[in-house]
Amino acid sequence: MKKLLLLLIGLIPLPLGYYMNHLIMTVYFDKALPYGLIGIIYLLVWFGLGYLTYYFTNSDKEAMIIVHFFGFIDIVLILFQVVVMKHYWSNIIGISTQFFFLPLLNIAGKLTFFGHRFYWVYIVAFALLCAAFYLGRLARKKQTNSIQF
Repeated sequence: MKKLLLLLIGLIPLPLGYYMNHLIMTVYFDKALPYGLIGIIYLLVWFGLGYLTYYFTNSDKEAMIIVHFFGFIDIVLILFQVVVMKHYWSNIIGISTQFFFLPLLNIAGKLTFFGHRFYWVYIVAFALLCAAFYLGRLARKKQTNSIQF
């Protein structure tokens, strides 16, 4: 049951990306949102999820694979669309892949000075999610080890 919950946690970015897109296109269409701040808060929440789910599985590797399974599938689909097909699909899958990492695109875009292709932004956003979650688990592990005598 805990592993299923980890898998469902990995789906959290998708509805958040859809909601953020909805806000951008409707409510705040004439205003700029604080995208950098949204990305930082998003990473802090992901760090917190890594911290809170420490006891769901014994292995950090297993937790990382389960939680980021859908993110990895998303990256594979983005790379297929951009590199192989040379365009995004104009269906729900093509749109969903773009929304999955939407809250992190501002921060990831600032870190991708080395690449001129936009798919690097998605790859860096995925790496940021993985790093934040792992650091949350690591913080919980250090706290747990320091409490034990």
